[in-house]
Amino acid sequence: MTLELRAALATQKPSILATLRVSELQVAEVSGRLSRGRGWAALRSHVLAEIVVFRRDEQVRIPDEFGRFVSYTRAELEILSTATPSVLRKIHRAKKISGGRVTALNAIDQNAVPSLVP
Repeated sequence: MTLELRAALATQKPSILATLRVSELQVAEVSGRLSRGRGWAALRSHVLAEIVVFRRDEQVRIPDEFGRFVSYTRAELEILSTATPSVLRKIHRAKKISGGRVTALNAIDQNAVPSLVP
């Protein structure tokens, strides 16, 4: 993640917190789907306005026809469950461009800064 994106996330957190948060029920529902059956689910995200693939973990194979969509593991989903829609969109954009995985939302000066690793 670029320093510019980190700075933008840090300065916008107070206004971002005033927006809607991802519902814990939605996270629980997706997590439940990952526990059952094939271990992955492709869902249309209202926040991201596109299809996103969630999978139980990195070992779950996603069918080729869904390979073009950005995917998140259950661990990433849990980390992002407290992120605001604006932060989610920025993280999603970064994942789309560079890949990697979300490892944490770090609190620095009371501002959430995502950590992405390749």
